[in-house]
Amino acid sequence: MIKADNILVDNKDIGLCHGSCRLIVDTGTSIMSGPFDDLGTLLRTLNVKSHCHEINTLPTITFKIDDVDYTLEPEEYVKPTNFDAA
Repeated sequence: MIKADNILVDNKDIGLCHGSCRLIVDTGTSIMSGPFDDLGTLLRTLNVKSHCHEINTLPTITFKIDDVDYTLEPEEYVKPTNFDAA
């Protein structure tokens, strides 16, 4: 478990990490997970559509850890699909 100073979306604080928060880093997976309410806030802010075709317009996600920014570009946190849900 590591301490994060903040989690930002397009360099904006959206209230996911109040002062500081704890993160668990699992290097054996590429899936991000978290508390249900926080993930809901993050997903609403990202506004990813069902096929993720708007990947070039999505914001960055930045994890501030020990005053260092670790930024994920949309290509690093979204996997576009061709699945057509009818």
